[in-house]
Amino acid sequence: FPYTTLFRSAQVASAVALIGGAMYIFGGERSAFAFNDVWEFDFETSEWSYVTPKSAAAPEPRFDHTAQLVVVDETPMMVIYGGRSGHRFLDDIWALNLETMEWTESPNTGADAVFGHAAATVEGDMYVFGGYTESGFSSKFLKCAYGIGCEDITDTCGGLPEGLVARYSHTMASDGEHVYV
Repeated sequence: FPYTTLFRSAQVASAVALIGGAMYIFGGERSAFAFNDVWEFDFETSEWSYVTPKSAAAPEPRFDHTAQLVVVDETPMMVIYGGRSGHRFLDDIWALNLETMEWTESPNTGADAVFGHAAATVEGDMYVFGGYTESGFSSKFLKCAYGIGCEDITDTCGGLPEGLVARYSHTMASDGEHVYV
């Protein structure tokens, strides 16, 4: 397997977003130290690149968060939500514009401070399920729209399927029309 001399350090609990032939990785934790770095992996060349954001504002270091590719007005964005920094649970939502490499914070209405949750994107909306909050395991199902915030749709989407119970450190996927936990 070819690799370059520049590579991302070993970290756990990072989050990734895929766009075209690239994977963007944000944050993570190593030896009780949280990161807020961004790295790009080019699948064609098998090379890592450190991404230097162009904005002064940036999300605080974190791990156990989610990241999803969301397209807003034809602009690809890596949207991150929640996670934790040390023992603090986070509830913020940030987007990295993948064309300008600038971070912006999105309004956070309806989203809890949570870590270990999972997310998937359908038609520009990010859906989030589960995780761990200050109240314990969560079975909330959220629909988040960049620039607007999140709404709890647990009861309004027809309810959760039988057997889908509160959990954390799970994964979600989307086929473009449905989400799968």
